[in-house]
Amino acid sequence: ELEQAANAASLETAALLNDSPASTELSQSISDALGGAGENQNAGSARLSILLRPLEWLNAPLATFPDTVRDAIGKIALLTMFNAAAVLIFVLIFRKH
Repeated sequence: ELEQAANAASLETAALLNDSPASTELSQSISDALGGAGENQNAGSARLSILLRPLEWLNAPLATFPDTVRDAIGKIALLTMFNAAAVLIFVLIFRKH
């Protein structure tokens, strides 16, 4: 099952990299899942729900960077979050009353 999932993921990635009907079908399904936000960037902000607008605003400064930079920033953010959680747990367990 794991191997089939990996093959399916690689096929989806290949479809995204190529300009094929599968790629447009996948992007259409993603657009439909997001409420059609990917159809037009100018009209997309007006059509986004109130819950997705803050996420778009947070993503705006990083939108111009390449995927590798955004991936690195995301990994650093996750590492920082886990470190902070570990410090909080450590303090809660080992603090003296």
